[in-house]
Amino acid sequence: RIRAILLNDDMPAGTRTAEIHVRLPKGGEIRRPTITRYRRGTATDKRNWRANTVAWDGWPIDIGAMFERPAGTHGRLRVDADALVFDDGTPARLWGTTIAASTLFGTDKDAIAREARRIAAFGYNLVRLHHHDSAWVDPNVFERGSSNLQDASLDALDWWIHCLKEQGVYVWIDLHVGRTFGPGDAIGGFAEIEGGDGRGFSYVNARIERLMGRFAEQYLGRRNRYTGRKLLDDPAIAAVLVTNENDVTHHFGQNMLPGSGRPVHEALLREALLPFSRTNSIPIERLLRTWEPGPAKLALADLEHAWGQRQIDALRALGVRVPIALTSVWGDDPLYCVPSLLVGDMVDVHSYGGPDFLGQNPHLSANFVAWANMGNVLGRPHTLSEWNVPIPARDRASAPLYVAAIGALQGWDAPMLYAHSQDPLQPPGWISQFSSGLDPAIAAMLPAAAMIARRGDVAGARETIVLRPSSEVLWGQARTPANAAALRTGVERSRVVVAIPDDARLAWDRPSELPRGATVVADLDRDLLPDTGTSVHSDTGELTRDWALGRFSIDTPRSDAVMGWIGTDRCELGDGWVELAAPTAAFALTSLDGAPLDESERILVSAAGQAEPQPGGPFLSEPTNGRFAIRSTHALELVPLSATAGSTGVDLDNRVPTRPTREGDHQVFTLPSSVATHWWILRPAREVTPAVPIPADAPGTQRPSSTR
Repeated sequence: RIRAILLNDDMPAGTRTAEIHVRLPKGGEIRRPTITRYRRGTATDKRNWRANTVAWDGWPIDIGAMFERPAGTHGRLRVDADALVFDDGTPARLWGTTIAASTLFGTDKDAIAREARRIAAFGYNLVRLHHHDSAWVDPNVFERGSSNLQDASLDALDWWIHCLKEQGVYVWIDLHVGRTFGPGDAIGGFAEIEGGDGRGFSYVNARIERLMGRFAEQYLGRRNRYTGRKLLDDPAIAAVLVTNENDVTHHFGQNMLPGSGRPVHEALLREALLPFSRTNSIPIERLLRTWEPGPAKLALADLEHAWGQRQIDALRALGVRVPIALTSVWGDDPLYCVPSLLVGDMVDVHSYGGPDFLGQNPHLSANFVAWANMGNVLGRPHTLSEWNVPIPARDRASAPLYVAAIGALQGWDAPMLYAHSQDPLQPPGWISQFSSGLDPAIAAMLPAAAMIARRGDVAGARETIVLRPSSEVLWGQARTPANAAALRTGVERSRVVVAIPDDARLAWDRPSELPRGATVVADLDRDLLPDTGTSVHSDTGELTRDWALGRFSIDTPRSDAVMGWIGTDRCELGDGWVELAAPTAAFALTSLDGAPLDESERILVSAAGQAEPQPGGPFLSEPTNGRFAIRSTHALELVPLSATAGSTGVDLDNRVPTRPTREGDHQVFTLPSSVATHWWILRPAREVTPAVPIPADAPGTQRPSSTR
């Protein structure tokens, strides 16, 4: 992209014309800007877009029925080296999402039970309960204007946990998210805490720390009225997060700087840093320069680690036996924010993507999976409790499969979409940006992504690259995937983990043993990809991203997929090919019976393009018309699934199937434009096809307006 304004001295009014001549490198070509590739998408073009392709109260197919129920069958979750396993040694393949805010408390019991079935049916086996304490959520877990817990809210949370457990879905518990403290909480220096937000201040203010500990005791120590077990005793509770997006190493330490106008907390921070100052003979004034890399970051990490150790020790004394995370790597955190999180059993990360993430050149910039992997620390499990490519990114349909595949390659233990829902569960009206369970662009690809994540269709990387920067680089520079090539260029090729170096000024940063055969890279500026070509291939040969094309593909025995800018070409799959009319889309073939795709007798076909929410109404989805081909030992037929096929128990034998044509050894299927769906089943062709119309609940059948 070239944008140039050339000025020299004064510029009199008037019009001038200039020319710029560009000599392309060998093999270079000029492509249209991303925004111009959307051939459709204007208001007049949306007349053939479909509504209600994802039902708010239904599901296309029940992925959860293929796995164990209830949650807790294999015992509690625990840490085994750098992975999460269950008590009986079963590897924990977790694929999660979040239920938050008004969805927690604004939903009746029947709707909660149905939604738990829906969550499991889409393939999730982990749900994070979030924004239970946030002041903007009314009601929340607290009685209004009090620190007492509200019984009706606890009842709702207990019912959610019970219903999710019965469906085989584990629960991740957050303790502190958006709680705001009040004058009645008797917090010293409360007037300095804007809006009652205790983040950052909690690390130095003992009263806030005690209030957080008291809540943890009340919340985890109570008995769930539906399961009959305390939360801390229930094996369906998978993990605990102490505090959400709350750190002093980067975001909130500056709130207590000298001259910040908060004398009480300025003094508390100074007092908290004095032991580090004395032990290491570093002037306290230097440690109070919290915005600077160097000794101040070491001291703040030491403070954060010590606070986290107290919190975790208290939870263990309370009886919590599942893995605990302190807080998350989030926002634009540099690498020096990661070490203090080693106090927990796992390192948690939050990462969000933007438009055209498949088109980002890793030599030059980092997309959201590179940021997510910055918390992949040697010797610790990696959890990703928040990820999304949210509305209005028009190419977000590619995100679920991309995250599932890269997570499998890297060995991430628990990716969690933020969020399945944070609004009351009801027919679509106003929909927030993060209620992705209703978004066709995201939801359409969730069953296929869940199978990749939970069944292990994508193999882990063969090679491990250990990034081992020096202590001077880690603490003395603000290194991120944006300015450190090694943090971004290897993520889609091999497993990349960060080794935290030992620093004599810290007592707790003991380095883990290097894996046998690992490649060690000390220089964070080292580019881990060849400097030729425009694509990266995983060392397993299963994953490929071409950033010039803006395209990502998955080629495994049981899952084939391609996504991104695929609408202008015939895109090859491992067992066939696909041609779609939508400019940007995602397409996947998923074996449901465990056999390789060319032998499978039950294959899920998933396709999604753009989708847009309508004010006061449902999403509109772009049709994904086109053709695809597959090689198979069976003569197949294609049967459409409606948005509610899995929930209504519709007999697929009464659906009118599509029969293929033959092109060589391929069976070629047309995705019929008359059927408004994102999902189909490939199965062995029946000898006789009933000549009956598609039933009333089939795709493309509009519900009466009174029930929308």
